[in-house]
Amino acid sequence: MKNLIEQNFLNNKVEVFIINLKRDQQKKNKMIKMLKNFSFNFFFVEAIDGLKKKEISEEGYCDLKRRLFLGRSLLDKELAIMESHVKAIKLFSMSKSDYGLILEDDILIPEIFEQILNKIIALDYDFDLIRFINKPKFRKLRGRIVASIDQKYSLIRLPKLPGGAYSYLLSKKGANKLLDMTSSYYHPIDILMGQTWKKNLNSLFCSPGMIEHPPVPEHVEINDPRYVKENKKIISIYAYTRMFFKFYEVIMKWAHFWVKFPGDFKSRTQKRL
Repeated sequence: MKNLIEQNFLNNKVEVFIINLKRDQQKKNKMIKMLKNFSFNFFFVEAIDGLKKKEISEEGYCDLKRRLFLGRSLLDKELAIMESHVKAIKLFSMSKSDYGLILEDDILIPEIFEQILNKIIALDYDFDLIRFINKPKFRKLRGRIVASIDQKYSLIRLPKLPGGAYSYLLSKKGANKLLDMTSSYYHPIDILMGQTWKKNLNSLFCSPGMIEHPPVPEHVEINDPRYVKENKKIISIYAYTRMFFKFYEVIMKWAHFWVKFPGDFKSRTQKRL
């Protein structure tokens, strides 16, 4: 355990796990400087390096499903990010803290964040996962308010789930659910978090979003490997499997969104009383 994490502060309620490549000392120093005024525990988790093929185990990854439904294999970088997050989640699941905040090392955290985090914990709401992403696409989405944090911030549930796994809070129960989901996967970690119906994952968002991440270019290169399909290898069935996959995902996302409605309504009503 001591070889995997580096302890800076002590706190019994929340621990923070920061995913950082060993060669990215500059990002590590920046995160230390940013977090030094916060009172909670934080640790650095050595990330899997996507440039080093031998470090990537591909445990749990199903390449056949990935190519059938999405048209291409996951990149080494995407696999490395998945395994790095799994490593951080496992460390939290073995800790004594009630909640784990997983962060990537290239983010911007506002000064008010710890205050909002404490208010979320004080709500005593039974969540699995809360994401703090702040980007233009997220700001345009409308969701259902589950609980009010204060006059400005709320916990909301979205039927359409944006990508981004650079900042999220887990309960112990949520960590175990995510680990179960990653035991067999074909999506990157952020998209997997959107498949909430698989383990009845109670996944919410803090709105407005709080933690910023370097923006992804609006216009990507046509040869960007993330968007190049390999469907020539499976051209005879890809059109059908892709259509089935998209239909299935849309139905399940909306079904789970409405299945959660009674509990969300009850939670919001109780908080008002």
